[in-house]
Amino acid sequence: MAKGIYKGHYDATRTWNKVWNDKIPMAFVVSAGRSAGKTFSFSRLLYERYLNTGRKFILLVRNKNELGACAEGVMKGMLEVLYPNVYVDEKQRQHGIFSEIFAHTREESADGEEVEEEKESIGYVIPLKSAGQIKLVSSTFVDADCAFMDEFQPFGATNYLPDEVELLKNLHGSLARGGGEHDRFFPFFMASNAINIFNPYFVATGLTKKIQPDTRLYVDNSGLVLYENVTVTDVIEKQAKNKFAVLFGDSEKIEDNTWLGETGACVEKPDGWGRAFYVATLMRGGKSYAVKSYDSVGLWYIDKGVDNTYPITYNLDLNDNLNVPFIKSGRLFCVLRDKFMKGCIRCASSECKSVIMDLFV
Repeated sequence: MAKGIYKGHYDATRTWNKVWNDKIPMAFVVSAGRSAGKTFSFSRLLYERYLNTGRKFILLVRNKNELGACAEGVMKGMLEVLYPNVYVDEKQRQHGIFSEIFAHTREESADGEEVEEEKESIGYVIPLKSAGQIKLVSSTFVDADCAFMDEFQPFGATNYLPDEVELLKNLHGSLARGGGEHDRFFPFFMASNAINIFNPYFVATGLTKKIQPDTRLYVDNSGLVLYENVTVTDVIEKQAKNKFAVLFGDSEKIEDNTWLGETGACVEKPDGWGRAFYVATLMRGGKSYAVKSYDSVGLWYIDKGVDNTYPITYNLDLNDNLNVPFIKSGRLFCVLRDKFMKGCIRCASSECKSVIMDLFV
């Protein structure tokens, strides 16, 4: 089948091998909708790598309160199918900074009655919020050589951590030390059931500007990042016939894409939004744009209906170029960036939209 198209289920083997063979540090695998098999496939590859090489793996979560149940949540489905005599659990370490994953193998004795159980450490679960503390105990993880994060794009845009990408970068820096190297190869595999082209990871890695809605497989020329957009045809057909989804009118809403880069996306007129509150005027390239807030619907709006009497005006240009330092630190722009990343900005035209995209993409 074509790249990114699978019939029965997703198999991450090709992406997995390419990352290891070409030393690609970051791989993103996304699909619109659930049950494609990403978690199953990656948990199999992580576990079998441990069985074949003895090298442990790391599961990434956001918050410390997720410790204790992550390993089972990620691996249980795969183990029940492929390794039914194995189960996993976690034991928290360093007062809840991270947890250690143990695999328990149950074997029947010769008489078929008694059950002997073997226990071995196979990996770790690390919350992104522990990034600063992990730096102090980084030597603990020298026996691990890769990490996996399930649902790196949460369905709720507000569920990202503040400075989440920076936390991930700091954590990688700690994990990549050890084994006699200051910066050993330590790939991160990131999977998600949602596709938002403006999620903070795609923005930070530059993917936002390089992939399109129909991009199935992309590897940048420098070999720094791999992106795969997965479609499993059998899953789409089954979801379309799902009676529960049909009951709630979701049969036509299988995909969950927010491709803000497409022409017309996020361009609309206020309709029943209630009263608009004027926030500020932006000046760019000799033109003025109004920033307005529609509190009743939780949206901000950019149009050319400027109030010239309003005192708060920001010039985005500096010597004919975008004033990047000012935009990065200005309070209004921090709010605008947050609204933008959460999908809470609408624009009156493509021209108005391009002004906002220039600020944050």
